[in-house]
Amino acid sequence: MEGGGGGGPRAGAYGDRAHPGCLRALAGPEVGGARKGDWALFGGDPPPGGGPGCAPGAAQEPWGPLRLEVEGARVRADFSPKGGPADAEGRWDGEGIAWQDGNRWDFLSEEPARDVPGGGPAKLALAPPEELPARGAAPMWHLLLAAFAVLAVALPVLVWRRRRGRALARR
Repeated sequence: MEGGGGGGPRAGAYGDRAHPGCLRALAGPEVGGARKGDWALFGGDPPPGGGPGCAPGAAQEPWGPLRLEVEGARVRADFSPKGGPADAEGRWDGEGIAWQDGNRWDFLSEEPARDVPGGGPAKLALAPPEELPARGAAPMWHLLLAAFAVLAVALPVLVWRRRRGRALARR
């Protein structure tokens, strides 16, 4: 998929030279739900204290979608939601994106869902669960909250059905 006229970036997975092994992906406007010219960025970073790169198969902290403006070969990303610059600029050179700060993302594949936590919203279903990156276990309070929510909904329904069944049996 080409970005706005004249050979722009391709949707898919990228390799980040400043963060080796960490996942990066671009999703076109039809996936990110953005207006024409706006793409979405997804990726993963090493856990806090884990160094600049990501070990193969290790847990990554997912981020995204972040906004990416595409105008021909020029791209501008807003990394501020994850603590980076709000106006990072780069240029597609046919093999990847060369960022203004000296970093480079090399194009790897057109299958972002197999390489990125969560893939893109529309591509999540393409990746089998065993191919998604490892993620940390949910804290116990998340599990307790989910169990409480199920009970809060299911219990009144069960009581209502039971009362309704008794009322029908009396007739």
